Amino acid sequence: MRHLPMPQMNADIFPFLFGNGVGWLVYGAFTHNVYIVVGNFSHVPAGMFYILTGCHHPPEVNYLLLCLEVDSP
Repeated sequence: MRHLPMPQMNADIFPFLFGNGVGWLVYGAFTHNVYIVVGNFSHVPAGMFYILTGCHHPPEVNYLLLCLEVDSP
């Protein structure tokens, strides 16, 4: 069985998702709008989860070894 590397994922958007959630929470707090705060409360932990899981990059050595194993006959 061949071990192929995982497809590349663009994780650049994840910090923007977190920032959007924080921004809406701050806006809801300043305008005293409970519906905005409650509706966007889950965006902050979800954004942190995506940042911590999506932006994890393996060390370069392991990636090179994986590529060598896949490319070798």
